[in-house]
Amino acid sequence: MLIAAHRKFGPAGLDLTVFAKPAMEPEDAALDGTVLTAKTDAMRDRLAQMGTPDHVDLAEFDAVVFVAMSISVFTGLRIAQAHHVEGWPGRGNAPLAELSSAAYRTSLTALAQDSLPGRMATALQGQINAPIFIVPQPCPAEGILTMPRRFPLFARLANDGNGPALLADLRAGLEAAFAGVHLLHQPEDTIAHGFLTRQRFSRGAVRLNVDASLPPDDFVHANAGYGRVVLERITPQIS
Repeated sequence: MLIAAHRKFGPAGLDLTVFAKPAMEPEDAALDGTVLTAKTDAMRDRLAQMGTPDHVDLAEFDAVVFVAMSISVFTGLRIAQAHHVEGWPGRGNAPLAELSSAAYRTSLTALAQDSLPGRMATALQGQINAPIFIVPQPCPAEGILTMPRRFPLFARLANDGNGPALLADLRAGLEAAFAGVHLLHQPEDTIAHGFLTRQRFSRGAVRLNVDASLPPDDFVHANAGYGRVVLERITPQIS
């Protein structure tokens, strides 16, 4: 997303150092003060392929951006799938246990705080002068609704009209977890059905650091067009 956007649309003079790997796990990297270090062979191998050293001092950068790796619509749906969350408009046909809005949001906040971005962003506050940005995982692509047998929970969420309520609770959890840093919620004009990403911002997404397209049934990743939207929100805030 951001890598593809930087290649296609990035302004001249903007350098991007990518410290990431597909399916990155918390054990892949560790923060010691302001130095971020790769901790697994898989992480070191991926960084070498991208020309990134296995450790970087984040205090030397003009901005630090954490992309995804925290709570998402998938997280919210996983918690809520066996419950009716207080305040959600639809109840469906199946009897579900009640879950208070406060408890739901508290669970989301706790998971976000314990995520890799949550722990690292907290540790970096006051340690670096550069702004810290959190870019949450984009909503799943709206094409996910074309496969109700494969993704029945998303079909139910849409049919019950609860998608927008889930996204609102998700955003509240993120805001509570990431107070003090720049949290970039997904822009409304990129959202369809109140909780999914519009097709034009997901179609043609590519793999990390390569130009190979993801399969047509990938509903997780956003494309360079969405990455451009994010970059345009970040660059004006970089000194």
